[in-house]
Amino acid sequence: MADTIALAFEEYTVATVTTKDCADFLRDNFRSKHNTAQKYANVLRKLFKFSISERGLRQDNPCDQLDLSDYQTKRREVLPRHAAIKAIRDAALIGKDGLPTEPGPMFQCILDMPYLVWQRAIDVRTLLETQIMDTAIRFKPSKTAGTSGKVLDVEITPQIHAVIERAKAIKKKYQIISPYLFSTQKGGAYSKTGLHSMWRRAKERAGVTDGIQFKDLQALDATDAAKAGNAREEIQTRLAHTTGKTTEIYIKVAIPEMSSLNLQRPW
Repeated sequence: MADTIALAFEEYTVATVTTKDCADFLRDNFRSKHNTAQKYANVLRKLFKFSISERGLRQDNPCDQLDLSDYQTKRREVLPRHAAIKAIRDAALIGKDGLPTEPGPMFQCILDMPYLVWQRAIDVRTLLETQIMDTAIRFKPSKTAGTSGKVLDVEITPQIHAVIERAKAIKKKYQIISPYLFSTQKGGAYSKTGLHSMWRRAKERAGVTDGIQFKDLQALDATDAAKAGNAREEIQTRLAHTTGKTTEIYIKVAIPEMSSLNLQRPW
């Protein structure tokens, strides 16, 4: 992040940067990435705080007057129904012509895995077989690669193991040689547009009209885990989030606390 800031402000000195310059930097680079914009604003604020207190290069912090109201992290309210996901999953196997689809079985694997490992579509569709160890899958989430750089080992449960074996069997059936676990017929990784196209077509054939997207699977598993009573800290770790605030955005259903006071009427 500091490298990105250094490149953007290479023609400035510390003393000449204004609040407007910082606002323009956030707007030009992170207009639609609200959470990232806030993180960069915090890094900028710390850099200028250091330049004031430790280096004496200026007397004010231009980030103190930044208006970040346009970068508030908004909660996506859409939560997929389990029945809708099942319908899309089933519809992936049969095309409009009523015949079996070739990519259907592999698409089902790609659909099952994000729910089980809680990772983003890009980290699942580009999953390499070398990331699969004896007891865990090692993920380096793309979303945090440029920030926290978190690495996450997800334990291979029986259900995850079953998906891995299904994908390998499909590759063996079609004699596909590929470093990717979920490869296309040609051996490459599924592209973002290719995956979304399969999702859209299967969704149409299933007659699902909900505004759900493939990425909503992460919110579904986080919400299901919260409903099951799993601790927020465990959910945050699995999602590779640096803050609990981001995790709360993924949990779509507020889990109410139970009050069981049994008071007697004194009258």
